[in-house]
Amino acid sequence: MPETTAQPAGVPVPASGTVHWIGAGLSTGSGLAALCDAADRVRLWHRTDERAARSLETRGLTGRAEPRAYTLPALTAELAPGDVVVSMLPAPEHAGLLAACVSRGAHFACSSYVSEAVLDQVPAATAAGVVVLTESGLDPGIDHLFAHSLIARAREEIGADTTAEVSLTSYCGGIPAVPNDFRYRFSWAPAGVLNALRSPARYIEAGAETTAPRPWEATRPHVVDGEPFEVYPNRDSLPFVEQYGLPPAWKPQTFIRGTLRLDGWLDGLAAGLRETPPGRRPADHRPRPGVGGPLPDHGRRPRPRGPRRVPGLTRRLGPHLVGPLPAGPGGRRGGERDGAVRVADAGARGAADPRRRLAARPQPGGGDG
Repeated sequence: MPETTAQPAGVPVPASGTVHWIGAGLSTGSGLAALCDAADRVRLWHRTDERAARSLETRGLTGRAEPRAYTLPALTAELAPGDVVVSMLPAPEHAGLLAACVSRGAHFACSSYVSEAVLDQVPAATAAGVVVLTESGLDPGIDHLFAHSLIARAREEIGADTTAEVSLTSYCGGIPAVPNDFRYRFSWAPAGVLNALRSPARYIEAGAETTAPRPWEATRPHVVDGEPFEVYPNRDSLPFVEQYGLPPAWKPQTFIRGTLRLDGWLDGLAAGLRETPPGRRPADHRPRPGVGGPLPDHGRRPRPRGPRRVPGLTRRLGPHLVGPLPAGPGGRRGGERDGAVRVADAGARGAADPRRRLAARPQPGGGDG
């Protein structure tokens, strides 16, 4: 078993050059390939050695990463100071992984929302010189960067001490190039997608805190440069009012972090919910787009089956917001070009100022958020 070395408290352990990628499900793709290009050594941990080797072969990475059979004790035994653990496991597994990292002086990264079980270990990780990086995906992750950028621009335009009513909406989503019946490309376990929808959403609308026990019931139309989409609030937006640094003089009228889907997604979701186990939904469930509101016309017209306008969106919104995902495993059909879309808008109304609106939509080549 590798031995830890003495490290001054609070000083990050130097990187060893070894990365342990934990899990090889639908979410594993280009990130693993990029690590194989950059890291000195990569180990892919899967349920068995054989499955890990098969996963590497499928991705054209045989010989560029070492296959391993994952158990937490087996991983812990191979961890050395300065190694990096990238977890693609479900969020409840992260606390145990982080504890192993802290004990061995290895750094930890994941794309999931930070949990209390992870936060509780941050003081010990800091003292051990272990870097803990969470929320490092598109959503959560890149969306935080653009939100901070928008708010910084708003501070310059309005002034942090100016009394103002402000709004911020931030929507992210993976968009399939060829719409399927669900209007969604499953890049992770379908059961996980449905379970995430069961997390109540909290947000601010019309200046008041609002809760959607079933977030899909708050789905509404959202138009991006003339193209219709659907959006709904995702999880708890309220802590981000403080985390994004909104000045006390600004009163949020709208503050929503949410998910963006293709037009028609709500209709496809209804079929998925009908397949969930009994007791997980009301027997008379019918999705509706507004809590207490009428079901609007989501366009019952026949849906197009051909390629979508993802390249056009890339030109309009810029490469920082939208980009085609590389071809590869994960359920995409041959030749299909999927996209990751992130759209944010912010606005403010001061006591003596006209309404100002900022949008995180840089022109191609632009560097601002």
